[in-house]
Amino acid sequence: MNTIPFGPRNPPEDPLLAKAAELPKDIAPARDLWPGIAARLGEAEKPAVRPFRWPLALAAGVLVAAVSALFTWSLTRAPVPSAWKPTNSRRWCASSTATASR
Repeated sequence: MNTIPFGPRNPPEDPLLAKAAELPKDIAPARDLWPGIAARLGEAEKPAVRPFRWPLALAAGVLVAAVSALFTWSLTRAPVPSAWKPTNSRRWCASSTATASR
């Protein structure tokens, strides 16, 4: 199985790192970029103001209250019997299936 080696590698061992080491360290842009940057710095974007949505908040609150009330009502109803009582007293095992098939 091939695994990917992690960690620092030496450029002579890795051909990709050797090629990357040959690249120039600094590259000057073909034109002066500062005038465009300075013009954009002067533009201050206003953050979008989102109005508070009262109807949506009110609907969410009513929904939470209704679900909470239904959940509480379902828990406080008559208690569920703690033991399940089977209607058929026969046990389901190999001996009872063999006798039932006769």
